[in-house]
Amino acid sequence: MNTLTWRALFEAAKQHKKRIFLGQLVALVAVLLSLPIPLLFPLLIDEVLLDKPATLVGMMDTLFAPHEAYMYIVIIFVMTLFFRLMFFVFNALGSRIFTTVSKELVYQIRIKLLRHLEDVSIAEYESLGGGGISSKLVTDINTVDTFLGVSIGRFFVSVLSLIGIAVILFAIDPQLAAIILILNPIVVTVTVMLGKRIAKLKRSENENIERFQNSLSETLDLFIEVRTNNQEKRYINKMIANAKSIRNASTAFGWKSEAAAHLSSFIFLSGFEIFRAVAIVMVLFSDLSIGQMFAVIGYLWFMVTPLQELLNIIFTFTNASTALNRLNALLALEKEPRYAHRKNPFKEHATNTITLKHIYFSYGDKEILHDVSLRIPAGKKVALLGASGSGKTTLAHIILGLYAIKKGDVLVDGISVKEIGLDVMRENIALVLQQPKMFNDTLRHNLTLGRQVSDEKLYEALHVVQLDGVMKKLTHGLETQIGKDGIRLSGGERQRAAIARMLITDPNVIILDESTSALDVVTEANLFRSLQEHLEEKSMLIITHRLKTVENADYIYILHEGRIVEEGTPQELLAQEGHYSSYFDEVIE
Repeated sequence: MNTLTWRALFEAAKQHKKRIFLGQLVALVAVLLSLPIPLLFPLLIDEVLLDKPATLVGMMDTLFAPHEAYMYIVIIFVMTLFFRLMFFVFNALGSRIFTTVSKELVYQIRIKLLRHLEDVSIAEYESLGGGGISSKLVTDINTVDTFLGVSIGRFFVSVLSLIGIAVILFAIDPQLAAIILILNPIVVTVTVMLGKRIAKLKRSENENIERFQNSLSETLDLFIEVRTNNQEKRYINKMIANAKSIRNASTAFGWKSEAAAHLSSFIFLSGFEIFRAVAIVMVLFSDLSIGQMFAVIGYLWFMVTPLQELLNIIFTFTNASTALNRLNALLALEKEPRYAHRKNPFKEHATNTITLKHIYFSYGDKEILHDVSLRIPAGKKVALLGASGSGKTTLAHIILGLYAIKKGDVLVDGISVKEIGLDVMRENIALVLQQPKMFNDTLRHNLTLGRQVSDEKLYEALHVVQLDGVMKKLTHGLETQIGKDGIRLSGGERQRAAIARMLITDPNVIILDESTSALDVVTEANLFRSLQEHLEEKSMLIITHRLKTVENADYIYILHEGRIVEEGTPQELLAQEGHYSSYFDEVIE
């Protein structure tokens, strides 16, 4: 598995080496333009106010030939403004270059994670939950983004600035510069130690945010059920408790990280006060001039910004490292198997035979299916009956490869799925669930899922599932927004819309998993009659717990506690109704 590491990100950054080199060149120019600024006015003090002409005055005399003392001040003032303006221009340009690179790296991280999720097994996805995944894809990636944004753009500039300042300080007074530079490693060391502690607090904050997002997502998705059971207070209180955990973790991280930053600044500023006092003393007892003393103090202040930026990079690095570990937890999710596309039994046939041979499946230590074998002959209607919890839906998911089986095999026309490929299976086998999910989008989008489908074909599918009357009531027809989870449609209408969505894809094999449970008996009978005419030659597996739903099936299997306990034609099973009904813990209508 290809994990996210700083080394890997560094290698990815090499792909932008030309752009990074240009950014570093621009940053170097910006630093060179900024370095003389703290030196100009202090030197003016010695050479003009104290009347000790030297290099600076000599240069201005050559270039500008000022006749009055105040003209030197005006010239230095204009030069300072010019240097600051050029520093701003080049700094902004460099920032744009580095930001473009950092955002591209973050974009690549998002793509990597999303591509991984594309192939993650459903069992792994269900164990983590949508809220947990979205938390990592938003919160943790933003944390990494923050670090890359400050490090790629500011690290090089900050280091160059500190090196340039050190060189100038050593040129002014080596002893004083040595004292000044001794403190910097101390500040950095203290910051690293504090950063490690703060990273733990950041990890705790992110984990609490993830729990809150999971709880929020689940509660909002099931809010109607929560409200109808009068349990909204309980679930809202649960989210409030999670919000409280976020508050506590965020508070601890917020003030402690702020305190750590202030402590680092305190150490630096304490050193600054010491250096200022030492500089004044050195004016008294050495050849350090007053102008040079002001220059040293100016460079000390000038050093604050790049040093603080380096400290900020250290803090964000520790937080980003924690976030990177959480993102790697996503990459650690097991992928579903990738099978080679050796054969395609769907290509030459309008329908196919599906065979399940000795299927075993478990959720952890709990066995769900035990030695299940069944056959859906080409063009036949096979029913799978069973009480709730018997494993019917799990079996449907296994046919599509959504769950990896422990033992056994799924075959199409005698060809193993391992030679066909799961994507080919899903392209040709349609599954309609009992509670179909709908996007908060138009009816058209929910029918096509982004495919290009003609209106004629859409209306034909809606006619087959008897939604013509519903269409007439929709204000904007196919362009009507149906709300989150299709809330503007009734349960039965959503089920029929899901069946229409299936019809549009024209699959070879159809699995209806309690997909008409929300319909009354008459509507359900009419629907199946319509489907019978439209799907007469298609293989179909109808999963239900109602015998009336499948009275026209060609063959019936009865699943009980993960085992096939009875099978036969409807006539054979009806003749021994008292026998098979004893397997169920609820009445079959």
